[in-house]
Amino acid sequence: MQEPSLFAVAKLLEIGLMNLDRVEIYWRPLTNHLLEVCRHPHIRMREWGSEAITFLVRSALLHEDTEEEKVNQLLLSPLCELSSIPHNDVRNKQLMALSQILHCKGEKLQSSWPLAINIVGDIYENHRFAIFNTCLYWNINCKDFKFNQVIN
Repeated sequence: MQEPSLFAVAKLLEIGLMNLDRVEIYWRPLTNHLLEVCRHPHIRMREWGSEAITFLVRSALLHEDTEEEKVNQLLLSPLCELSSIPHNDVRNKQLMALSQILHCKGEKLQSSWPLAINIVGDIYENHRFAIFNTCLYWNINCKDFKFNQVIN
């Protein structure tokens, strides 16, 4: 099997990073292409795709100083969509990126917290309720973060 060309993935990442001030315009088409790369059967292509999309999401969230929740949800949505990809290498990158995002910007996510909890909950679909109870145990104010949407 011939090695796939990773040039296109590198260019998509470069274009995304150069246009972080215009995420509302290009974000969905660009991340949809990278999500397709993450579904590729060749492991190196998947690695590059998952690295590109997680790096782009982290960079965009750290770049945006806005407190606008609509933008935060837009930026986090590709990370959530990685949950539909069954490959462990992709899921590992997804969880590492989520961990870094929560460490650097967790307190500013506000109503985007359900997206973060869904990512963790999607690892084991049956454990979503246990994760919710753990969050209650940690005394997280569920009304502020709208956790009732996570369980439904």
